Amino acid sequence: MGDASAGPAGTGKIETTKDLGRALDVMVYVYNCSEQMDYQSLEIFIKDYHQQMHEDVLMNSIVVSVQVKTIQDAIRDRKQRFNFMGTEISLNQNVGLFITMNPGYAGRTELPGNLKALFRPCAMVVPDIEMICEIMLVTSGFKDGKLLSCKFITLYNLCKELLSKQHHYDWSLRAVKSVLVVASALRRADPNRSEREFLMRALRNFNIPKIVHNNLPIFMGFLGDLFPALDVPCKHDLKFEEEVKRAALDLKLQSKDVFILKVVQLKELFEVRNPVFIVGNAGTGKSQIWKTLNQMYINHKRRSVAIDLDPKTVTNNELFGFINPTTREWKDGLFSTIMRDLANMTHDGPKRIVLDGDIDPMWIESLNTVMDDNKVLTLASHERIPLNLTMRLFFEISHLRTAASAIVSRAGILYINPQDLGWKPQVATWIESRPIQSERANLQILFDKYLPTCIEMLKSNHFKKTTPLVDENCPPDCANELYEQYFVWACIWPMGASLFQDQWTLEFKAVKFPTTANTTVFDYCIDPETKKFELWSKNVQKFELDPDVPLQAALVPTPETVRIFLMKRDYPVMLVGDAGSGKTVIVNDKLQSLNNELWTVVNVPFNYYTSSEILQSILKKPLERKADRNYGPLGNK
Repeated sequence: MGDASAGPAGTGKIETTKDLGRALDVMVYVYNCSEQMDYQSLEIFIKDYHQQMHEDVLMNSIVVSVQVKTIQDAIRDRKQRFNFMGTEISLNQNVGLFITMNPGYAGRTELPGNLKALFRPCAMVVPDIEMICEIMLVTSGFKDGKLLSCKFITLYNLCKELLSKQHHYDWSLRAVKSVLVVASALRRADPNRSEREFLMRALRNFNIPKIVHNNLPIFMGFLGDLFPALDVPCKHDLKFEEEVKRAALDLKLQSKDVFILKVVQLKELFEVRNPVFIVGNAGTGKSQIWKTLNQMYINHKRRSVAIDLDPKTVTNNELFGFINPTTREWKDGLFSTIMRDLANMTHDGPKRIVLDGDIDPMWIESLNTVMDDNKVLTLASHERIPLNLTMRLFFEISHLRTAASAIVSRAGILYINPQDLGWKPQVATWIESRPIQSERANLQILFDKYLPTCIEMLKSNHFKKTTPLVDENCPPDCANELYEQYFVWACIWPMGASLFQDQWTLEFKAVKFPTTANTTVFDYCIDPETKKFELWSKNVQKFELDPDVPLQAALVPTPETVRIFLMKRDYPVMLVGDAGSGKTVIVNDKLQSLNNELWTVVNVPFNYYTSSEILQSILKKPLERKADRNYGPLGNK
């Protein structure tokens, strides 16, 4: 028995095969094939499960045609025992091999012709979603299932056709099923209300978290047209929201209503979907949202565990593990180790794996069985690690441009609009950290005066956003009348390049820079003694060429080098410039000025082929083991 089902995501390929197994009263074993699986691991897999378990085997990738044909020939000849790759094993006549494929899917490989010939092709088409919706509503106790299903599917069709095209939008069968689960739960909680209220509330509460800001009025208009004269107020769990606010304050965050709402929406998504994607630009508060929810559980004395990692910093083998092709020994991966450790924890607290990084089809494919209804991680070692009821998979990403629809449809989406939080909460948190009350008041006035206009300028000119002020730019002991001068000087630097000067001088006239025809606002700094603007060139030291230093390695001090060397905030620094602009010379000059008795310098050349393993080996060479897994430079450095 063999079948190769092919079709778009959400057409029931796996469910159809599993239903066949239920009809024949045999177990269906789902195995997600990946690049870590080779023909030898497949051979061991088939030998084990042909002899030990009577089941159908559902496969999600390519198998070796010779091995498959050997099994099919033995089944066709009704043999009791047969020779499989040099080993005599028994054969169960009820065994079958099935393949599910999504043609044209990124990260997949097409089946070769000799393998296609061994399986009966079966094309899966998009089912009648409205009928499925009606059946699920009726089985959940809704009496007017036909009318409600018509409204439901009409809304999703309108959203698919009229809303803007977003990579994280999903109006497929999986999304329909999740909304119906929410509607059924609402009906069981309060069976005396109207069925239309349950469905409208479920559609609104489930879809609003993923709707972008500009599409929200359109979506609410669709709901109003399909459910006229129906006003369903939002149901708030005031006790839970107060606990979230307290958790936010414990983390030194601003407990704004929109931030609390996002935390509540994330918690609701965790209850009905696995995994969950939180999508938004950098700086929109994605990390703080799930950390606040995690802190809320900790405040309730629940053992909440959240482990985050960036899957793109390691290779697929390092992430999921691999079998050594020579010794056939299994080397565990980072993700598989974390998931196994969480699965073995016995407490009932929430456990979450946070994957922080853009989605790549090359590694997301190995998580298919974790993200669908099977909720099992299948490894090349044939180990199956379950995702139990207390565990959740969580993705923190900036976009879904590289994710296929099959991946998006498996997850719940929480989209963070740039307008949701903005810059004010970050500024408020930073101002609250200042020790002097008068300083906090002055800074708040200056931020309100300058920053909104500056950010609008940056948006119109495609500049990057501002960076936080540092203590040196705003000393707490200066007079109040000098705060604005320090603030302006600290503000112009992160706001853009010299193209910004004309707009700045026209918009803000309270602080005057002593600019001339040959200078810009970026040529001046504030003298810490006189508190006046002085040229950077006054701080340039006289250059004397060392005869022992090659000419190409000599660094001539300029105002630019003076500005660069003032960056002593222990932040990572990236120097960007054309070839020959002096990047290497500047860095080498700084490193050579360090005390060799206290510092060890390692130069690491990076290129396309540099992996995390190579980087780790280079960094470990000048180190010595201090204690257990702790490494450090030689001696007391």
